[in-house]
Amino acid sequence: MIDGDDIIYAGNPVGFGDATPGNGIGFSGGIEQRHGRVAVKNAFGSELLDLAVPSAVEYLNGSGHFVANGADACTDLSLSLSDVSPTDNLNVASDTCVWDGGSPGASAAGCAAAGPAGRQYAEPPAAGSFNLFLKAPGTGKTGSADIVLDAPSWLKFDWYGVGEQDPVTRATFGIYSGAPGIVQMREPWN
Repeated sequence: MIDGDDIIYAGNPVGFGDATPGNGIGFSGGIEQRHGRVAVKNAFGSELLDLAVPSAVEYLNGSGHFVANGADACTDLSLSLSDVSPTDNLNVASDTCVWDGGSPGASAAGCAAAGPAGRQYAEPPAAGSFNLFLKAPGTGKTGSADIVLDAPSWLKFDWYGVGEQDPVTRATFGIYSGAPGIVQMREPWN
C-alpha cells in the first residue's frame, strides 16, 4: 500500500482487521473493489396488470458503464411507496403494494399475502435484480406512486448533481391499458 506522498507500508500487502473470512479486509492482487450504486427506473402500464419496476445493484465496469452486479449476494434494502397526487384515482396505501413474501416482507412494503413465486421481491438481489413488482390496483384505479429505495450509504449515487442520495422513481398505473386482442399497435411511416 502506497499513500499520497509515496510512503510504502512495510508489510505489503496490507490487511485491515483480521484477514480471516468475515473479519477485516485483506488487500492483494486477487481482490476486486468496485464502485457501485442501486438503480431503479420509472415504470408505467395498465392498472389491470402487475407492474415490473426495473431495480438493480450495479457497478461501474472497465468501459465506464454501470452494469448489473450479478455477484452481489448480500445487499438488502427496504423501500417505501408514497402517493404522488391525492386527487388521482389511486390510493397507494390501499390499492397497491410490493409483491413480496408477505407483509411487510423484505421490501418493508409487501402485500398482506405472499406474491406469486416469479414476482416476489428478491433480497439479496438475484443476478443483480431485486425483482420488484407492484400489485395491479384494479379497474379504474389509475395514478402514480413514488418509490424510494433505502440504499446503504456505499450504494447511494449522485443522481441530480447535489450529492449522493437514495434512488427514487415513479410508477404509474393506467397510462395505457390497451384493448382486448391487440398485442402491438403502430403507425406506418412512409
